[in-house]
Amino acid sequence: MEHMIPLPGIYNLDFIATNQGSRANSVIKGTKKEQVDQIIKDMREFKEKNKVDKLVVLWRANTERYSNVIVGLNDTMENLLASVEKNESEISPSTLSPLLVFLKASLSLIGVLRILLFQAYRIGYIEELFDRWG
Repeated sequence: MEHMIPLPGIYNLDFIATNQGSRANSVIKGTKKEQVDQIIKDMREFKEKNKVDKLVVLWRANTERYSNVIVGLNDTMENLLASVEKNESEISPSTLSPLLVFLKASLSLIGVLRILLFQAYRIGYIEELFDRWG
């Protein structure tokens, strides 16, 4: 895998230690919505270019500070999606990554499953998550 170069990811210095900023050299710029849209575009293009039906995404991430569930911000799927549209500062990269599973259920995200299940549980969407996965 040495020859493989990861696609850029979502990085937000507000959620990780400042001493890690210099290592963030493959970052998607823009609003949260633009970042999510770019990842979806990158995945779609990769699938088309490589003629595959499904993707396995290795999520490489830093440890983030805890993000609270806030009523009206990230307490329901509707509020979370609206907060992404509004580029709310308290929506973390580790929330955006599992959101991709909700938006694109054909993914297998290695390293994010635990966070996905935790986030889905926190906002009361664990049943919807399992319904999407069949």
